[in-house]
Amino acid sequence: MSCPDCLSGHVRDGTPLGKVTKIHGLDTYVSEPPAGTKPRGIVIIVSDLFGWEFVNTRLLADQYAASGNFIVYIPDFMSGPAVPVWMTVMPTNSHEGLECGQTNISLLSSSLLGCSS
Repeated sequence: MSCPDCLSGHVRDGTPLGKVTKIHGLDTYVSEPPAGTKPRGIVIIVSDLFGWEFVNTRLLADQYAASGNFIVYIPDFMSGPAVPVWMTVMPTNSHEGLECGQTNISLLSSSLLGCSS
């Protein structure tokens, strides 16, 4: 997967159903299978550059919990701010030197993402 693919997509509609708790000192989103269902196992999701609070990641955890009967954890391993969603796609040529659709993240150091120009 190349860097542009990391920053494509959209924000999903929906409200996460899990809860936030502290586990070993880390804020962690936890989603569980439906009540009365024995968990089949545990899934730990390591978030991407959008962070552990990103709605898409939490909705994915909820889907794994509901469909697969897993307990799903998304720990805040980053312990800090994630890349804001608004930085992902630039809809127009609003910055000189950037092409339409080029990611705003390219305004930051692309070496942080392991991208080459």
